Amino acid sequence: MIDFKEAAFYDLFGFVGFVFITILATQMLVKNKLPAKWAIIVLLAIGISGIIVDGIMTYLKFIK
Repeated sequence: MIDFKEAAFYDLFGFVGFVFITILATQMLVKNKLPAKWAIIVLLAIGISGIIVDGIMTYLKFIK
């Protein structure tokens, strides 16, 4: 069973996010194009998700 309180579980989200960002950045470099609007929205969603997850973990681990 997955222990949702373990920080390692949430590291999976970061890993997937960084893989996506890396692939997207590589494609932008190869094609020499600026990101499309959908890419900016997805990157924003990844960033906000990371802030929420890290914020919850910080609150539960260090503040509460």
